[in-house]
Amino acid sequence: MRHNVAKAQVLWNKGLKQLDRSSVTLKLVSDDTTVAKNIDQFVQAAVAQNLKHAKMSVSAIPSKASGEAVTNGNYDLTYTLWLADYADPISFFDILTKNNPQNYGHYDDTVFNQQITAAHNQNATNTQSYWQNMRTAAKRLNQTAAVVPLYNMTESHLVNSNLNGVSYHAVGENDYTRAYFK
Repeated sequence: MRHNVAKAQVLWNKGLKQLDRSSVTLKLVSDDTTVAKNIDQFVQAAVAQNLKHAKMSVSAIPSKASGEAVTNGNYDLTYTLWLADYADPISFFDILTKNNPQNYGHYDDTVFNQQITAAHNQNATNTQSYWQNMRTAAKRLNQTAAVVPLYNMTESHLVNSNLNGVSYHAVGENDYTRAYFK
């Protein structure tokens, strides 16, 4: 998916016309952490800069309250993060399947759901078919704009050269349970 502000503006204006509205206020719900407030400011500024007649109402509230608001669908915009549990795209894709309780946006696409179901079932042991399901599912997510990535979280660590026994994982948390110093 390509970044296309001009197309977004055209579609926004078309949507306003369909709703017979001159402006719309969008409610962004987030928690009240410093990181979340920085993201809120970024999103609010991007909307103000790029979409005329769009107003943003930001509701930065304690985590429990924001979680309840999102679970109950009391928002127009929200964001979340997900760290994969294992190095396979299906760890991300499962979140967006129709019946996943963490599918807060209630994304439901027949093609996407069929691909993930096939990957879990008849193609689970067929590597070629499984990865074709993954490619088709990814393509469908991009076509339907199911999610909009805002940023990728990374961490850098200085590690003492005497530290051994740490399991570094490509996804998820590093494992320090067997760590020791020489």
